[in-house]
Amino acid sequence: MLLAFIADMKIMQNYDVCIFGAGPAGIAASMTLNQAGADVALIRKPQSFLSAKKPRWETLSPHVEAILQQLGLSDALKDSCEYRVTAHVSSWGSEQVDWESVMKRPEGGNWVVNRNHFDMTLCKAATAQGVEIFEADATDIIRSQDCWHLSIGGRTNYEMATSFLIDASGYGAAISRRLGARRILIDKLVAQWLVCPTECNADQTVRIDALEDGWLFTIRGGNQRLFCFYTDGDILKTGSEMSIKHAMQEHLLASSAIQGISVGTSIPSFSTHGISFASTSTLDHAVGECWLACGDAAQTYDPLSSQGSYQALLSGCRAGACLTDYHNGDSLALAKYDYHRRKEFMQYLEELCKHYQLERRWSKSVFWSRRYNLLNSVAGQRLQSDRQTG
Repeated sequence: MLLAFIADMKIMQNYDVCIFGAGPAGIAASMTLNQAGADVALIRKPQSFLSAKKPRWETLSPHVEAILQQLGLSDALKDSCEYRVTAHVSSWGSEQVDWESVMKRPEGGNWVVNRNHFDMTLCKAATAQGVEIFEADATDIIRSQDCWHLSIGGRTNYEMATSFLIDASGYGAAISRRLGARRILIDKLVAQWLVCPTECNADQTVRIDALEDGWLFTIRGGNQRLFCFYTDGDILKTGSEMSIKHAMQEHLLASSAIQGISVGTSIPSFSTHGISFASTSTLDHAVGECWLACGDAAQTYDPLSSQGSYQALLSGCRAGACLTDYHNGDSLALAKYDYHRRKEFMQYLEELCKHYQLERRWSKSVFWSRRYNLLNSVAGQRLQSDRQTG
């Protein structure tokens, strides 16, 4: 009875800022604010990845290193990095397979990391620096008396009061949408993915093949290989669980850059596989009365750019700096944050279109014709209008 009473107790705490989401954006925002002297609480849903044994392999832009050093997280890459990419191998725009060594790039190659370990390392570092992390199954939010009041339900119930909210909850942008923001979808991209064992455990390349209905990507992690086929959800061939394996085999047979490395790869029946959202999107507004959004909650990027985690970290740092400026008397800090966010996102879209336009072999296919006209789509025209009036 006593244990049940303790579990139902509500503990009242006050914070300068409460952040929803403990991914790279939320961690970067929390540590930036913490370093500026703010009292920060980080709220996350119970995360299965914290105890997950299965790795999630991902490439990180080499630019993340500078941000991690700024935050005092230099060891995050050491603890989670499998290797650094040595070359980019692709067939894009022609049947010819191009091999580009990263030696030509001053910043070096991408990092291939176990994303589970990477996120765990970031959380541990934030806690060590004084950021409090809470797990919540549900959160009620009320705005009253120039303050946010939060009721958090979980293993322990908390009542919190905070001056400011940051939504770093990811693609769903649960807090921002609850407060009136709307997500603008630029495309319908999804990832059909599969992870299987591989005997070719020395490869350190990133490989991409443009195909008629999308593009195929692969990296190695440990003794596993990740395959992702990116296409639009409405043209994806779906069916039984076996169809994903069968579809991946067809993609591999149609590939040029990847087919060679996949010779040592088998796709057994127990391979992990699934379909995930991968669309490019943005919020119509990412700031409001004493709240803002950052990371994937504010905008998401095409996986082709390999900018997702880097942009999340950068966005989190900028969100923390924005609130610091706002607290120090810059009344326009929030407006400037959202203006620059939208401006940079439009510039990114323009560069993305240019890269997709390099591939013209299937210019009449639904997938590729959509990429040529991203900026002329309804969503693209709206963003351009917002930039002109912003």
